[in-house]
Amino acid sequence: MNYLEESEEPFHSELSGNESFRVFRAVIPPGAETLYHRHSQDGIVVVIEGGRQATAVIGPSRTRRFMFPGPWGAFRKLTAGVDGILTGFMPFSSGEFFATMYRGYPIVHKVTASPRNSSALILMDIQVLPLAAASSKAPREALRGARKRLVTDRFAASQAIMAPGAGAFHFGAEAPTLVLSLDGGLFMAGSAGRADLPAALGKGQFRLFKSGERLELRCVSGQPSRALFLIV
Repeated sequence: MNYLEESEEPFHSELSGNESFRVFRAVIPPGAETLYHRHSQDGIVVVIEGGRQATAVIGPSRTRRFMFPGPWGAFRKLTAGVDGILTGFMPFSSGEFFATMYRGYPIVHKVTASPRNSSALILMDIQVLPLAAASSKAPREALRGARKRLVTDRFAASQAIMAPGAGAFHFGAEAPTLVLSLDGGLFMAGSAGRADLPAALGKGQFRLFKSGERLELRCVSGQPSRALFLIV
């Protein structure tokens, strides 16, 4: 079975990372198909630009382990692919996110973007590294009360909506945290001494925070703007 690691696949590019996260972006034009590549870490996939896609999985581990956000944390979904056979084209909407539980259960697959997509499918794959496994209740407590959240035994994710003209949203990171702009139009400030803040974040841009840092978010566009928080 010939395949590439995710970092080697031509449609994927590694953007950034630290001891807790490793971040990839996949940009797949309409009708394009990736090469077979492997995913082997837990994390989340975030849809930046939506569209329809099909997937083919090969190898001994053909079961894909997903967790989707819900009002009580998450619900699980297991899907078993047929070796090397593309699924039907499934729709994915901008702003969707779901967990992929591949540590210990790696998969090898390829993705085909529908030729009817109006623009490139853009996905963010945010891996939570093994050393970043949650050791406290910080992820659960930080997202208590969130309407759209996803909680696993290793990390938690939630979506916040910033309204135009509303006051700033303040957040204290009690654990390593990634904050991603889903729509653009977000102004972010943070702890003193950071060269990358303050900054205006466009769609798909993000910042990484260490435990103990503080951040401030404000919507600076005329439309509501969403931010995704991933905490380990």
